[in-house]
Amino acid sequence: MVPALDELITRVPAHWDGGRGLLSVVDVHDLARLVVTVATAEQPLPGVQHASHPEPVSNADLMAALTALDVLPEVTESWSWEKCVRQLHATPGRMSERQFSLLARDHWYRSEEIWRVTECPAGPGPVHRLPAAAEWYTSHLGAQRSRTPR
Repeated sequence: MVPALDELITRVPAHWDGGRGLLSVVDVHDLARLVVTVATAEQPLPGVQHASHPEPVSNADLMAALTALDVLPEVTESWSWEKCVRQLHATPGRMSERQFSLLARDHWYRSEEIWRVTECPAGPGPVHRLPAAAEWYTSHLGAQRSRTPR
């Protein structure tokens, strides 16, 4: 998701719709713990389960954390949704308006149940786990930027 955010913040350099969109995200290590717990459980889980952290993260908080870690560039303006979409269409890139919407606006699921049923602790949340991943993201994005003309 961070490479997509990187492209989108470059194309639309502002807080999108005020940064208020809530997202369901999960740290890869917390997700791995949950997958192992589910895979080794004696009984299968009933129904469909959403495996994100139980607390949705605001777009503004996620971007601020990634900016503070020097993963993403800082933005200082806040644009309306309409202005964001116009700017997205005016700036070429791989991400579609639909993909932009999924990352910029509310896109979250209630996911408390899977953590409760499996008795697997969800952890402190993905924003708290970002510092451990910052170096990898910075390296990955640097390599991606060198391959992709902007």
